[in-house]
Amino acid sequence: MRKLKLPRGVLPAVLLAACSLPVAAPADDWPTVQHDNTRRGYTPAEVRPFDYDGSGPYYKLKWSYDFKSFIELYAQPVISDGRVFLGAQDGKVRAIDAATGKDLWSFPTGGPIMNSAAVAGGKVYFGSHDGNVYCVSADDGEQLWRFATGAGVWAAPCVDKGTVFIGSRDGVFYAIDADTGKTKWKRDCSAPIRHTAACDGEFVFFGADNMTATCLRKKDGQVVWRRKVSGDRFYPYWPVIYKDVTVWTTQTPSTIRDSWNHANKHVAKDKPIVEALVDYYRRFPQRRMCHVLDRQTGDERYILPITRMVGNEGVISAPAISDAGDAFFITYLKGKTAKGMTDRYVSMGGLAQCQLGRFNLAGGYDYKDPNDTEAVADGFYAGAVTPQNIRGRRVGNLNWCSDETTVLSMMGNMVLTNHQSRATVVDLNTNRSYVVAWTKPGRPEYKLLQFWAAEHNGPVKAPMAVAGNKIFLTWHVQYLLAVEGVPAQAKGGAK
Repeated sequence: MRKLKLPRGVLPAVLLAACSLPVAAPADDWPTVQHDNTRRGYTPAEVRPFDYDGSGPYYKLKWSYDFKSFIELYAQPVISDGRVFLGAQDGKVRAIDAATGKDLWSFPTGGPIMNSAAVAGGKVYFGSHDGNVYCVSADDGEQLWRFATGAGVWAAPCVDKGTVFIGSRDGVFYAIDADTGKTKWKRDCSAPIRHTAACDGEFVFFGADNMTATCLRKKDGQVVWRRKVSGDRFYPYWPVIYKDVTVWTTQTPSTIRDSWNHANKHVAKDKPIVEALVDYYRRFPQRRMCHVLDRQTGDERYILPITRMVGNEGVISAPAISDAGDAFFITYLKGKTAKGMTDRYVSMGGLAQCQLGRFNLAGGYDYKDPNDTEAVADGFYAGAVTPQNIRGRRVGNLNWCSDETTVLSMMGNMVLTNHQSRATVVDLNTNRSYVVAWTKPGRPEYKLLQFWAAEHNGPVKAPMAVAGNKIFLTWHVQYLLAVEGVPAQAKGGAK
């Protein structure tokens, strides 16, 4: 075998460059919450509809799996090496064949599974309300170790370079050796931790129930910074890391009706809506439910005009962020600076329809530049299954309204929006949207509905996951769906 010879100095440079890059999962895997430990919810590989412009079908239901138990609404399935891993309230984590939907194995714990698992190095890591963090073999579900905390574990694990980072309702954040299950370090945070952590090369980020956003040094657990933020709780979502900033979303400390009334009273009506909202949150920082903080210092970097109007409990879900720094939220962006929109005033009452908003984080957000923000699509109830045009237009198959949550993930130039009554792909390549699943009579997934009100009127939801040629999502309390399309490698950014 011939040895590859490189010029002097090339190999160290290559290794240094490789070590400086963020670690991402293979395109065919989605092994942790929102794809990787930055929690950006982004994979470059797309799963496109079978028929872009014809009569369909666009995406096809490949299989469904009945857990026969309640799945936590915010628990996202994770996929690794052709297997899907997900737990439920019956205390079991299951491994399911991603191609067929067949059972592979299940592992019982002593309490409900409250969140997602994470897969790394052929091992599956997860927490249980029984107070333990578990590590089992991805091949057969054999227990490899169990780590006891002082209370129920509601967060999903963050597994990075041989360490499992996870918080517990006992108020302690743990760093656990991924191979042995032994404690590396722990940090008492004096409040329950139900927030799933995110991490990068140096730091790990999470929030506690005392509304303290925390950044710890990964190697020893030393506090880098802590910052009190507004809101009632971080749970059930996660911080998101993009380059030198972290994005934190929280739940409202007051009723939605109070939020509507307050905003209608104080948001300026004589300014473009984006500028007016930024000014509103400067004057009333305690009402801000989205915080963009410096990764290294915790200082506020800039204000995003994200209105807190989505969800029965005021839930603002975490954004999905592309490689180009385009952050997508469900919010309310009608106004002068939103392309294609004519209504420039805030509408906070009733079931005011929300929009898919895009904010570019790459160079720091400046509301004075209209190119930095865009209302991509305006969803509303009525409509058909056929592809719908987007970019500032009402779209019939997008169901985003102010009293229910819509959550986001991304694949290439396509944004996946998951709502209680339908899941949709907003395709930025074609400026169209396509239905993935819908509670509409005649569709195969409609036949699975048993407990409509338990999820349809619920305050939270899990983003969809992508692997291979399939999109995976939980569906109305107890089902996991695998929806098939055409895999393709995306080109270009997500603008």
